[in-house]
Amino acid sequence: MQDEYTSGDGRGASVSRRDLFQFAAAGIAAALPAAAEASPGDIPQVTLTLEQQAEACIGQLKNILARMHPDFPIVDGIRMLHADGGSTVFVSVKKPPRNVFDGDGLYEVEANGHYYAAGVYWIERVQSKYNKQFTLWGSFIWDGKRIAPREMIAPATILRKLEGGAT
Repeated sequence: MQDEYTSGDGRGASVSRRDLFQFAAAGIAAALPAAAEASPGDIPQVTLTLEQQAEACIGQLKNILARMHPDFPIVDGIRMLHADGGSTVFVSVKKPPRNVFDGDGLYEVEANGHYYAAGVYWIERVQSKYNKQFTLWGSFIWDGKRIAPREMIAPATILRKLEGGAT
């Protein structure tokens, strides 16, 4: 605990567990105005375990991220426990994966980093002989013709199927 005040941008300062819980309670009260306005006698006092408090914090983070990013409908949060007793928390928001592929044909594809350029590709689904999995291979269309080399196309980069290019 900090014994005396020294200016130094907080260097050497520490926070006790009691102060940390008071900060957390103030943050929750700011996030939940109805609970902050209620008198302490109206709120049943429930003691939560540390595990329950951690889960409640993850839930709050998920709610905050969902409000910050309304265009991302998938909100996920997980707490991983490590063998040495530590833990890691991941909270994320993401969009659902796109799967626009609907048979061989012409597709508009967005760029995928340095792997391939954006443009119109003739995309075919090909099954591997070795691992029996399907992959999408695309030939870039230039001046109305398919040109080589073919590129392996990530399904998430396909924007839409173009009319008139189906087989």
